[in-house]
Amino acid sequence: MSSYYKGYGYRDVKPSFPKLDNPIQIDWSLFYTLLLKQSPSSTPHQERFVQWLKEYLCKQPGVEVSQDKYGNLYAIKGEAELYPCVIAHTDINQDYTKELRIQKTDKFIYGMDNETGQQCGVGFDDKNGCLFALMMLERMDTIKVAFFKDEEIGAVGSKQADAAFFYDCSMIFQMDRNSYKGLELITQTNGVKVCSKEFVDAAEPLMTKYHVTEGTGSFTDVGEIVKLAGVDCIGCNIGAGYFDEHSEQEITSIQALENSINFGYECLTTLGKTKWKHKALSVSYEGCGGYGYGTTTTGTTSTAGYHDRYIDEYDLNFQSWNSSFDKPKEANITVPSYQYRHLLEYDGLTDHEIAECLEGGYCPCCFSKELELDVNGSEMVSCYDCGSYFFVPEDYFDGTNQDSGILYD
Repeated sequence: MSSYYKGYGYRDVKPSFPKLDNPIQIDWSLFYTLLLKQSPSSTPHQERFVQWLKEYLCKQPGVEVSQDKYGNLYAIKGEAELYPCVIAHTDINQDYTKELRIQKTDKFIYGMDNETGQQCGVGFDDKNGCLFALMMLERMDTIKVAFFKDEEIGAVGSKQADAAFFYDCSMIFQMDRNSYKGLELITQTNGVKVCSKEFVDAAEPLMTKYHVTEGTGSFTDVGEIVKLAGVDCIGCNIGAGYFDEHSEQEITSIQALENSINFGYECLTTLGKTKWKHKALSVSYEGCGGYGYGTTTTGTTSTAGYHDRYIDEYDLNFQSWNSSFDKPKEANITVPSYQYRHLLEYDGLTDHEIAECLEGGYCPCCFSKELELDVNGSEMVSCYDCGSYFFVPEDYFDGTNQDSGILYD
């Protein structure tokens, strides 16, 4: 399937998700409720959402609910020797919009600030994932679900998760992936291989049916869960149908989200009775030292008000940031020896580690070599595979330091 985006900017979206005969339709009432309960990281808004979610789970018949010291939620439905598991995170990487309204067309859903009349972000990352988890909990007889706080500021919640909850899980699914390249089954994230080739082979017929391809991600909760001691099953992150996440131009393709929900459901129900044993293996490449977002723990990291300090596309008023998702040229770039700063300041990555990876020709987040240097207004190195982007210091582009070996976009 061709990339969903062509050119740059959300106005250039060209639909490319096939309309399938899906048995499961989106629960719009639940989805609207989740979106309107905005929950920026490390704020009272998130605490209120978690409390609402806890009460919602407790009302579901046959569901046992627990909560750990950090506030993460765990739910078990039914009795079984093995449980398929779905996880999601409760925070969003947008500020609270007082007069948020949800707009829906025949193809897309997005947010609008009723006070300004401007489009605004609503947190499809990860309210789409929360919707998937709750819909699976409702439809399946035996399942485990878990909701982790503060993923957007370094997976703080999942790094403190109760590992024992996952000991009898057959697989761990998460829906927390953008869909720039169509729907993907992410098998490598957080610097580790989270899924086995055996599972991918078994899921291949379903991947073909739903037009899903295997891909590499950067960072999310499932990459931390599979690294916990005693967790010995595969993990996957699947496409959620959203685009321009973490920005005010954020949108979700309705067809993509519906297709992904149905793909996830079939994986859980047809493959979830088998224990897909797997030990997360670190992925490293010569020249980059195996660094990756999430490879260190947050420990006592302060998270107060962090969501307001994000440097993102909207704050910097980028005009061409989405050009980073065009297909890169064949050759890899050569980058100068400077200290690079990641746009989102990923926890666990120092400037030195970022520079070391980029100078070796690798993305620090997913270790892909599909890098491109864009100097048309954004002056950044971008990764085609995982969508990460890194700023080159401004003084490099003063007309005297440019290296002829760099590929300019």
